Amino acid sequence: MITSAYPATNADFFRDVIGEFIPHGGRILDANTGHKRIWAKLINQTALSETGYVQLYDPVFIDIRVLPGVDAIMDDRYLFFANGIFDGVIFDPPYACGAQPGHVRSGSFETVEKEITSMYKFKDFRRLITDVRTEFHRVLKPRGILIMKSGEFREKGEVFPTTAYAWTKWKELFKLEALLVQVIPASGIVGQKPIHTHVRTAHNTWSVWRPKHPN
Repeated sequence: MITSAYPATNADFFRDVIGEFIPHGGRILDANTGHKRIWAKLINQTALSETGYVQLYDPVFIDIRVLPGVDAIMDDRYLFFANGIFDGVIFDPPYACGAQPGHVRSGSFETVEKEITSMYKFKDFRRLITDVRTEFHRVLKPRGILIMKSGEFREKGEVFPTTAYAWTKWKELFKLEALLVQVIPASGIVGQKPIHTHVRTAHNTWSVWRPKHPN
């Protein structure tokens, strides 16, 4: 039985999820790397295999932003890698937000205080979820694994179920293998102004997918 819901940091939970579903030594594409916080417990770590010690994983880091340690800057709809070369793809999609100044508009980025935000308008977030499916399927090996980390958000007062929405767009190409809930106690910064007060308990959903292939 897989333990499917427990409190943990992003790095601890990611270490557990990837360790459960992707063998050590696997080549991994992180399709929205950010600042690599989820990799904190895995970078430069080794494991003993039949042939000796190997790196836990062989990651390739890409992002649509220019960030330290990113291997390539990518378009969010096309991956220039060959077919079927990755054992795993990690996808932590950008945050979605309303059409407020400084947020992503019409798929293009704007600069806010000399930094590029990764927030998407709701319609662009939907487009991203839809667009990435074909490329993720193409670059994964037949028995590869796609892991998506997502949270829910409110759009015009209604909860947007990110994982369920992804399933409606991905079900023809992927089968859903697992749903794992990361409980985040005391999330955000509480009671410090001018930062908004966040909820004290939140969660991320980690969904695990395997590509479908013709028989």
